[in-house]
Amino acid sequence: MLKFLAIFFVVYGGAHVYLLWKVHAALPGLGRWQIALWAFCAAMVVGPVAARLLQGAGYGQPGSALGLICYIWMAVAWWFVVVMVAFDAWNLLARGAALAWPAAQQAVVPARWSLAIAGVLVFAAAVWGLVEARSIRLATVEIATSRLPAGAEPIRIAQITDLHLGATTGEDRLARALEIVRRAKPHLVVATGDMSDLPMERAAHMAAMLRTIEAPLGKLAVTGNHEFYVGLDSSAAFHDAAGFRLLRGEAVAVGEHLLVVGVDDPAGRRTGEPCLTDEAAVLPQTDDGRFVLLLKHRPDVEDASVGRFDLQMSGHTHGGQLFPWHVFTRMRFRYVSGLHRLPGGRSSVYVSRGTGTWGPPMRLLAPPEVTLVVLRPAAAGAAE
Repeated sequence: MLKFLAIFFVVYGGAHVYLLWKVHAALPGLGRWQIALWAFCAAMVVGPVAARLLQGAGYGQPGSALGLICYIWMAVAWWFVVVMVAFDAWNLLARGAALAWPAAQQAVVPARWSLAIAGVLVFAAAVWGLVEARSIRLATVEIATSRLPAGAEPIRIAQITDLHLGATTGEDRLARALEIVRRAKPHLVVATGDMSDLPMERAAHMAAMLRTIEAPLGKLAVTGNHEFYVGLDSSAAFHDAAGFRLLRGEAVAVGEHLLVVGVDDPAGRRTGEPCLTDEAAVLPQTDDGRFVLLLKHRPDVEDASVGRFDLQMSGHTHGGQLFPWHVFTRMRFRYVSGLHRLPGGRSSVYVSRGTGTWGPPMRLLAPPEVTLVVLRPAAAGAAE
């Protein structure tokens, strides 16, 4: 934790020093306002940590309010840095070109103009980001499979993931997500981790909301990294109150043609909690004709598992959540969002963009979703 905090303060603090330098270059006559701006930035750097400490000490409302302000500012600061770095790169190229072609100097964007343009772009991104984060949509995925006999009724599986119930995702957004689930009329509901960032005693009312969702084949879930951050006992109690069976390194038969396997997120290894991540031990050793659904928070695919399951459903990536963070997300994960066919023919992985938000209550070019996977019998003679 100390290493993480040190990296956080160096990187995030350095970003604010860069911003303050750009503001001073554009507006050198701020005078006493410069001191106020430094103080504000210092408060925003330590604010996220202070918010967590307040919440941990039992001051939930003040901690949540402070966290909301700091996380919104985090997105704003991130976008400012991205735009200003882009202007710096442009100006560097223009000045370099001016060495051979003096007229290129005219392409240099003045500091005040770059700050003003950045302000307009960031304001537009923030407004759109707040709107997009609240615009949960239903993403429907149709899968034709020979695992279902001809004439069998399609199986409708609704997936929610990465709700992150807490300061930035509350009852209002949860209610909209649950209404989408109800309209989808799923036979089975699955949750692939990071349901709540709150301890059970502060999330009981939202667990009760989740419990109102009914599905004839049941409701199943797996842990995400935040289940371990909140505390495994508290997270297990939340899932139980919400009516979800938590699969931790186990398989359960659902109906006649479906086997669901669930494993823990590897974050548990760092917390000292029991962590059951060995999917090789719980995936079927032989193919008995059933459709094997693997629930796993992170969209990491183990080579040894490919061919032993039909569909892996994951989340965690948020689809990048805030453009251009997508670039870094794709550097870490091969599969960031959507349906991907894996080599070998049998296995696929679906990665949800997530239903809620983490940190900033915003999304940019990564709209939130509730996923509906519809398993249908493959047409006679068609490939799966």
